[in-house]
Amino acid sequence: MDGAIVEWLNGFVGRWAIVDAIVRAFVSDYLVAVFGGLLIVSIWLLGRDNEQRFHSQVMSIVGMLAVGLTNLSTELVNFFYFRPRPFRAFDLDLSLFYPPTDSSFPANSAGVAFTISAVLFMYNRKLGWLMLAFAVLWGFSRVFAGIHYPTDILGGAAIGIVVAFFSLGFVRLFIVVPLHVLRIARLFYIA
Repeated sequence: MDGAIVEWLNGFVGRWAIVDAIVRAFVSDYLVAVFGGLLIVSIWLLGRDNEQRFHSQVMSIVGMLAVGLTNLSTELVNFFYFRPRPFRAFDLDLSLFYPPTDSSFPANSAGVAFTISAVLFMYNRKLGWLMLAFAVLWGFSRVFAGIHYPTDILGGAAIGIVVAFFSLGFVRLFIVVPLHVLRIARLFYIA
């Protein structure tokens, strides 16, 4: 079923220039990751008073921790399980993206995007929904381009969401660590 979905979607590559252009923009390694990263870093600066600013800065720390742990988690899964990319298995049109050589499952891109969207959703629902839309488009684009199977995206998304909630719990449990980070940041006038 996974392969059939990828083959069917990839069959539309090259039919409509506008669709290819949109997918080419979203499938890249940079657009969604940089956008999400900038959102996580920018919430550091938000807050009308000290209490809101502290909450924003803690959530920014949660976001950075979660992205790092998501990358580590997907790399660990890749170390023990290798799944070939669909473009190799089905001889798909790869004109929208370069041929990656790492494991297809789980999709690290989906993990990062859904981690960021979960953290932003915990912080601010509107930002979370915005990032969720970008995460879904990123995942869809990577399946459309023949880079991932749908289950790769779902696996990465599941890892990302679980890690985001774990990171929030970890930071809440060990709140003394963000307090020291923020105290040091304030010494250098960056918090």
